[in-house]
Amino acid sequence: MRVLIDTNVLISAALRADGTPWQAYQKAASYPNHGLICEQNVDELKRIFNK
Repeated sequence: MRVLIDTNVLISAALRADGTPWQAYQKAASYPNHGLICEQNVDELKRIFNK
């Protein structure tokens, strides 16, 4: 299954690797799923982490 990973989940997972967002990210990015991140998500991540 292809799963679009939301920006909020990515940010929360990056900030805390033992929480629910990290578990959601791992599940979305692990077989049999295929985690996707769109260009808009990457742009938003850059904008947020550059603040």
